[in-house]
Amino acid sequence: MNAPGLERLMPDASAEEREAVASRLVRRAYSAGDVVVAANANHAQLCVVESGRVGVAIERDGQTIALPPVLEGGWIGEVDLLQPGPATTTLTADVDTVLWTLDDAALEALLTETPVAGSALLTQLTRRLAARLRTATLPSVAVGADGALHAEEPAPAAAPEGGWVTRLFGRLLGGAES
Repeated sequence: MNAPGLERLMPDASAEEREAVASRLVRRAYSAGDVVVAANANHAQLCVVESGRVGVAIERDGQTIALPPVLEGGWIGEVDLLQPGPATTTLTADVDTVLWTLDDAALEALLTETPVAGSALLTQLTRRLAARLRTATLPSVAVGADGALHAEEPAPAAAPEGGWVTRLFGRLLGGAES
């Protein structure tokens, strides 16, 4: 199976590790204008773009903000894959688009049946998330009522219910399964 983007997603992985991941991917085709994922919809999958372009938009204060699109070889959805929950963005096929998707059940099976390949994928996703976190945790700056600049600390997010990670570690550590 050839899933373009896996070399970019997993540059340090062996061909066998990439093939183990590729064998679990599902190919999906979308026409221009199709909504791939709607904001607030439950979404638990990584999407790798084979061809086309995926538009990314987020709603803030009643306005739609277009974020940079995901192009051929790019991927999106790693947060929802690791911790399933409502999508924070709307993904739309800007043009006819083909995606390879990996859902949370396929990832859990990969980790159980081919742990080296699953670990290689998780390592790369972790590196990407860490890089994004480093830039996202810079304090926001706002202009206060006094006209001065003030650093704003983001409000702590409530811990979501456990996803596959919680189930996996619960089994590994002998806890109850969800």
